[in-house]
Amino acid sequence: MFIPLIRNGQEKMVTVSVVKEDRIIYISKEMFKLYEHGLSEVDGIELRKKF
Repeated sequence: MFIPLIRNGQEKMVTVSVVKEDRIIYISKEMFKLYEHGLSEVDGIELRKKF
């Protein structure tokens, strides 16, 4: 699955792994550091199945 983020005026798709039953999203440490600001939004995040 993907999390869409706007960075430098362009939409970037961050690849994540999801365990729906537990409502957990896994993301690599490197990807989190790169997109930390966008992934820490108080409004939540949107998940997409397709790129």
